[in-house]
Amino acid sequence: MPALSSWLVGLLALAFGLAGAVLVRGPLAIGVPTADALFVGGVLSATIAVLAMRTAPGARPRLVTQAFVGALPIIGVAAAMYASPDLTHLVTRTSALGWVLAPTLPLIALIAARRAGASTVGVDVAFGGAVGVAVAALVHVAAADHAAFDHRWALPGWAAGAVAISTVGRLSPRPALRTPLGMTWRTLPFAAAWSMAIITVLPAAPRHELSTSAGAQVLAVTISVGVLIACAAFWRGEQVTAARNPWSGFRVGINQFAPSVVTLALFLVGGFQAASYSEITIDDLGQFWLAADGLARLDYPAESFRAVLPGLPVLLLGSFAALGRTYPAALAPMFVANVLLPWLIYRAALAAGADRSVAFAVAVLANVLPVVQVFSLGSAEPDPVFIAMLAAAVWAFAHVLRTSSPRHSLLILGGLAGALAVTRPEGPLYGGLLCWPGWSRRGRAGQLRDALSLAA
Repeated sequence: MPALSSWLVGLLALAFGLAGAVLVRGPLAIGVPTADALFVGGVLSATIAVLAMRTAPGARPRLVTQAFVGALPIIGVAAAMYASPDLTHLVTRTSALGWVLAPTLPLIALIAARRAGASTVGVDVAFGGAVGVAVAALVHVAAADHAAFDHRWALPGWAAGAVAISTVGRLSPRPALRTPLGMTWRTLPFAAAWSMAIITVLPAAPRHELSTSAGAQVLAVTISVGVLIACAAFWRGEQVTAARNPWSGFRVGINQFAPSVVTLALFLVGGFQAASYSEITIDDLGQFWLAADGLARLDYPAESFRAVLPGLPVLLLGSFAALGRTYPAALAPMFVANVLLPWLIYRAALAAGADRSVAFAVAVLANVLPVVQVFSLGSAEPDPVFIAMLAAAVWAFAHVLRTSSPRHSLLILGGLAGALAVTRPEGPLYGGLLCWPGWSRRGRAGQLRDALSLAA
């Protein structure tokens, strides 16, 4: 029986080593193995040997069986590469698929070893390494898709992932809650990186979008932030609740992060909205640009107020000072206004007494209403800035109505009303409609002070 176990372990080590070497460099030619193939194959074979030595002799057949069955699909891919040059070219030349698949082999072996009674430390390291290589592959597609993915990307990614996941798994409270496979719940959401890498590294539409589209890259960053929030929620749930049910802790943790998550989601909604702005026709942008140049020269004749109010030109002056006299700098005020608009509507709804979920729904739905879309994306005029300032003025107005000491809110409301008046021709109407009720609700003794605050 010990001899049989040794043979089984040796065959498994050979299968894992050969599969890993083939995945990263293709079918091996006798006598000319590459350095990458030798390194990966040697590490995988050594991993199996070390695990076998640290496993009780009676549990080794179980270790070998579970590791081989779990790795059979990946070993099958490596075997098929000997019969299909096209598959070999896909896995090793036109994509980083082989490098993404290879680190899952030691993870599978360590999961099998844990089920046979081994420590969980190795599972954390192997899981982190697999995640790290997947993240490195995603970054490579987004930043350097023209170059080949090799050990210069894979090894730093593996090391960084192993250190990060192992460190998070050892943060208090300890011991961390673990899944049936051995990974900690607080790090499990990082598995999404591996799934995304499998989809993205192949030469198809997702890879092309990630490497060329700013929108796809923003979406990838958004998903990454969501993964981090999910990990933080699992971890926070373990800290604040004694329940051993990870999902109960997750619900508690996500509720504690709800305000931050809502704010982030609203800024992302605004960001995606703002990203569409540069695709529109630049109607009157040149006119506002010339008005900003006139302001810079202190040459802004009074008759210009009839055609171009100074609100947007003043903002363009600040944008040009910060970003230079470029087309993106000219669009920056509208971009920032679109980013802020959902959050400003949300804060206005909260100030009016709405529940957080209702305020969030109002902000998102208002942002996609056709009339708001027309004003925010329809032209290169100050409309996006105007509606963002209008939402901010409503926020200040609601605060004036709901507080007993609205002095600061009145100052802000008066400033926003003045900004509305110099941004769009209808600005004085909206500003006056918001300022009048806020002033008239006060007693006669307070009205003079409030009028002075509004005027200031």
